[in-house]
Amino acid sequence: EEMEKQMAAEGGGEAEVGATGEEPAPPRSDEKPHATVGKPAPDVSWTLLDGTTQKLADLKGKVVVLDFWATWCGPCVKGLPKVSEVTKKLADQGVVFVACNLAEDKATVEQFLQKKQLSIAVALCDQELGGKFGVKGIPHTVVIGTDGVVKKVHVGFGPGGEKQLEK
Repeated sequence: EEMEKQMAAEGGGEAEVGATGEEPAPPRSDEKPHATVGKPAPDVSWTLLDGTTQKLADLKGKVVVLDFWATWCGPCVKGLPKVSEVTKKLADQGVVFVACNLAEDKATVEQFLQKKQLSIAVALCDQELGGKFGVKGIPHTVVIGTDGVVKKVHVGFGPGGEKQLEK
């Protein structure tokens, strides 16, 4: 709840979608790439739902898609299955997907995954880890290239978001 309030205060969550929350926000002519784009991804690790620790550095050589989300975030709930679908289609090309749940407990996340019938790798992350990727609003999707450099960041989710990710 605290994180939800903080993200709302910072303009997070649905700030990047259009008025109805369904369509993407109109492009802004002054929009600059996210501050992390073009920089090496931070040296981080996380704990997966099964209790194992995973290091981002161990995934170097693969394209890594990190999707920061929470069960209470409407656009996250809509986007997560679509991001999962795209990354599963590209898995044989070396794409790895990690759904980085922000600050929720294991039981909440497991219940959500069961209800939504999602079988994905979920990392239990805190605000500090999210902050290393410049997360201020969710969903916040980070694409890291095989060289370990952040290639693309997208905040928000709307129709067609999966097509952008596939590109």
